Amino acid sequence: MNQIELDEANARQYIVRGGLPGKYIRTWHYNFLIANGVPESIGDYIQGRAPSTVGSMHYLAKTQQADLWYAKVVNELLRIADQCPPTTISNHHLHHLHH
Repeated sequence: MNQIELDEANARQYIVRGGLPGKYIRTWHYNFLIANGVPESIGDYIQGRAPSTVGSMHYLAKTQQADLWYAKVVNELLRIADQCPPTTISNHHLHHLHH
């Protein structure tokens, strides 16, 4: 498998032309969270993955942590969504979820 570099403009064009499978959007979102400082365990929680230990499930207050971390990155996510064409999930859905 060859790795390619894809900037935001090219990614937007790709989505508009042929669509992008959900698994790639989920992967992009997870990478976005991690690149913006969200701990992996919180990124996993936000995306609905089960915790790997009983301790993390019961004692880390994941919901509160997820709310805190998501609040720190949501404006950047909305900025990117605003640049997407209106035919994608983009801005309307994300702004609705944010408010």
